[in-house]
Amino acid sequence: MAAVVFPDHVGPFLLRDCGHFVPWEAPHALASGVAAFCADLLLAPPTRR
Repeated sequence: MAAVVFPDHVGPFLLRDCGHFVPWEAPHALASGVAAFCADLLLAPPTRR
């Protein structure tokens, strides 16, 4: 269903032995996943507003 409604979706991601509190139960997996997902934003030079 998500692929139909959101054609540019990413995932799903499966974290074994992890419940609803991902930051507490799998902090390294969460941090590395967010860094990989936002890699293009993290490498971009800061823009001045």
